Amino acid sequence: MKILACLFFIFLCNFAVCARAQSGKQLVKSLQKAAEKSVGAARVAAGSEVQHAMRRLEQRVARGAANSRRQEIEKHIRQSIFQVIVPEDGSTRGSGFVFERDGQIWGVVSYHVSGRAGNRLKMRFYREDGTPVLYFGYVEASGSYGFNGVDAALVSLPPEVKEHVRPLVISGESAQKNTMVDSFGFPDSGFRPKDYSKNAGRRILDVCGYKIITTLPPVGRGNGACGGPLLNAQGEVVGIHSGSFQGKLGFAVDAKTAIDDLFLAMENWGKVFKPLVFNGVEITDINISENIGLVEVRRDGKVVFSRDFKQYPGSLDYAHLEKVIPAQKRDKIFLFLQQGAQEVRLEMYEVK
Repeated sequence: MKILACLFFIFLCNFAVCARAQSGKQLVKSLQKAAEKSVGAARVAAGSEVQHAMRRLEQRVARGAANSRRQEIEKHIRQSIFQVIVPEDGSTRGSGFVFERDGQIWGVVSYHVSGRAGNRLKMRFYREDGTPVLYFGYVEASGSYGFNGVDAALVSLPPEVKEHVRPLVISGESAQKNTMVDSFGFPDSGFRPKDYSKNAGRRILDVCGYKIITTLPPVGRGNGACGGPLLNAQGEVVGIHSGSFQGKLGFAVDAKTAIDDLFLAMENWGKVFKPLVFNGVEITDINISENIGLVEVRRDGKVVFSRDFKQYPGSLDYAHLEKVIPAQKRDKIFLFLQQGAQEVRLEMYEVK
């Protein structure tokens, strides 16, 4: 019996030792796993930090490249913009700028400076040494007059103009709200500028359809600036200056949208239509060569609202006319559509 008891005691001791050994192995494994996780987490954290650092470096490099590109563009901006002049006395009628598409140099000016498609324009460009050179161009497609119209026109230029100009790049995106832009042109109260002017630090307050609303710093104001480009931080054209309101607000046409549509109009006999919508119902459509003039709301035969939208300083969304036209059920809305300053048609809609 004593022998059996001794053997049993030895078995229990061995079992305990094995158990402790097994537990120790598990502990070692757990510690190894924890260490591996810690090392892995550290590697991930380090990798993430490296990635963030690389992104920050890339962003700084991109900003530096953009600033360098912008400085180069501004250094030679006089070769990118031109004056539209009055043939009789050489005074400045407006400004414009050049860009390239499919190997051809095109000019952009304001509609209220150029007029309709087919008009001939006399323009003054500047060589690199600052000496002027004159060329004639033709309006190939045009928008219309007024703050709510597409106040821009596309001008074909002779091939030899390429020798003297530096085309600007049209931004691939529409203008963005709350970004800063600078505009360039030839403003002068007497329409006789000696050189171009820069209107810097214009903040974009709103972008609605074709229309851009900006602040208007007090530098470089005056007649003749319309048609000049608005450049973003990358030196790309995002807008076409079209006027100001009470010396406080500046207006421009969204460059990408307008220029793309002007090319469409040139290819489609001047026709590019957008729907005019009130409370989700399409009242009519409006062509690129038209603008909304007078709007009246009549209730029981009486005019309860009237506004001339040609000079309306706010945003005008073609898809949500109800935001600016206060009409109720059974009211009649009268839209006087114009081409330039000439009324071309009247549309009436009874609110359902």
